[in-house]
Amino acid sequence: MSWKSFVAASLFLSAGLSIRMLPAISAPVPTMTVAAWQPIARINPTKPFQVQIINKTRLGLEYSSTTNEFPPRKLAANATTTLKQLSAPIYLLISPLDGRFNLKYTVSTRDNLVVVTVTQLPDSNPGNTTVNVQETGGIFVY
Repeated sequence: MSWKSFVAASLFLSAGLSIRMLPAISAPVPTMTVAAWQPIARINPTKPFQVQIINKTRLGLEYSSTTNEFPPRKLAANATTTLKQLSAPIYLLISPLDGRFNLKYTVSTRDNLVVVTVTQLPDSNPGNTTVNVQETGGIFVY
């Protein structure tokens, strides 16, 4: 034990303080909320995965990858596309062809298929621009 640890322990005990062990929480508590540093969904990163983009807007979209897996592509209003043979990490950028509008992404996963449902937000609300699938399988939306 270092002298600093010894002094700290001595002061702690001389003040009459005690340590009580608490059990670890094994399940999320009802008051737990999703935070920006927590993934909104997950895939198994050791297996191949696909991303399906569902455009539920009346706007044409453009989507691309910052890591250049494919050139920028367009997706028509109310259309769906599936990106195959992707590897993590990947940053997918999805934006409206008409920059006056903002988008919202809702993400779900099933059997290593990432489903990104794109809807339009009111003009004044800030929107999403990026879906990030990390090497760990965590999925984030920015």
